[in-house]
Amino acid sequence: MIDATRNWSRSVILWNSALDQNQEPHLGDCKNCRGVITVKDADGAGEAVPTVDFTALAHVREFVRPGARRIESNTFGPGSLEDVAFRNPDGSLVLLVLNSGSKRVTFNVSWEKKYAVYTLPANAVATLIWRCGQHR
Repeated sequence: MIDATRNWSRSVILWNSALDQNQEPHLGDCKNCRGVITVKDADGAGEAVPTVDFTALAHVREFVRPGARRIESNTFGPGSLEDVAFRNPDGSLVLLVLNSGSKRVTFNVSWEKKYAVYTLPANAVATLIWRCGQHR
């Protein structure tokens, strides 16, 4: 989601809504297919289990509101800090940050001459929000 929206995509599509515990069915040469949910039916009971993509979509939906616009931010790419920022229709700002590296990273955030320092563990995400007229 970060890469697509950093490249000015207006939406994100995850092709597989639901796959079974064997990541099937799928077409083509998919090396690491996964669905938004996994349907586990090994014992015949059938259980829908949310995946990391389900959680990520739900998280982004919670903070990036319909009509939000992507705004400029810097990123360091895979294996380090990856981020994307948005301005919501209400004027609030949302910064989504992923530490895709194997070590925790401390970083600085600045906006309109205000600064914050944040430490993000390895393989973790954070969402920073600036509401209209306040900082959080």
